[in-house]
Amino acid sequence: MFSLTRVTLALGGVLLLLATVVVVCAQPPERLIAVTFDDLPVVRGNTVEMERVTRTLLAKLDSLSIPAVGFVNEKKLPGKDESDSLRHVVCLEAWLQAGQELGNHTFSHADANKTPFEDYTADVLKGETALRPLTESYHSPLRYFRHPVLHAGPTAGYSDSLNCFLEEHGYEVAPVTIDNQDWMFAYVYEYAVHNGDTELEEKVCEAYIPYMLGMVDFFSTQGDAVFERPIPQVLLLHSNSLNAKMFDSLAVRLMERGYRFISLEEAMQDEAYSTKAGFTPRGMSWIYRWATTLEVELAAEPREPDWLREAYHHLR
Repeated sequence: MFSLTRVTLALGGVLLLLATVVVVCAQPPERLIAVTFDDLPVVRGNTVEMERVTRTLLAKLDSLSIPAVGFVNEKKLPGKDESDSLRHVVCLEAWLQAGQELGNHTFSHADANKTPFEDYTADVLKGETALRPLTESYHSPLRYFRHPVLHAGPTAGYSDSLNCFLEEHGYEVAPVTIDNQDWMFAYVYEYAVHNGDTELEEKVCEAYIPYMLGMVDFFSTQGDAVFERPIPQVLLLHSNSLNAKMFDSLAVRLMERGYRFISLEEAMQDEAYSTKAGFTPRGMSWIYRWATTLEVELAAEPREPDWLREAYHHLR
């Protein structure tokens, strides 16, 4: 017997199913991102500032359950006395105690493009003098190396030889896909704070998050163009007072935009990271390096705000 009620219910179920399918299809693909911090224990600052930045960054990473790798310059560890030096090492130890990972960023932040090969490799090994025993004591691997300034050498031959050296010493190169000028923002911000210029301080903070979100979105889009799919991204930040202040705000905004934070290890398991990076003497995102290999043309990287660049060069 024909039942209008049954037909209506069936039709309603079909419409609900179709609506669900439309909603699911309309959702953007999940974006994955790994976070790394360069120049540990801190880019600039005395022991008190070093401890404050370390404590604040780690607390914010922990509160948001975000894994990170911090890249160390051991030259920053010696202090004005034995007690000071111990406090600097304790700052590194705090990363391991928090369950985060440490990597080698050379001893002195050496620039491969300006340093003879033998001197550069010696600086790499010197950069693990305290770091390797410390990581081993926490059963944490010392496996990642990050080139300072993202310079891998002035020639392809230098770069290839350096890659062989790093592999022989158990290192994986930690790529950067989301490069940015956070260090420039930080320099102007620190000047403003130390000189009581609250207007400039607020201007930097107001501009920082929109700039960083724009850079993340830009490189995510470029990665899509190179690999024709979303790939996990690796964000480069620096251990500085600006990121100590702003990192949680940036992270929350990224999560609201559909980004999920993962470890560097997980990001590098994606097959995109096995793509050969084309040689360049410039410090630039791996997305551009991969694009060279795969012969994909990309848009030019956005620049920082003009006023910020002018302020930075004026203050320098």
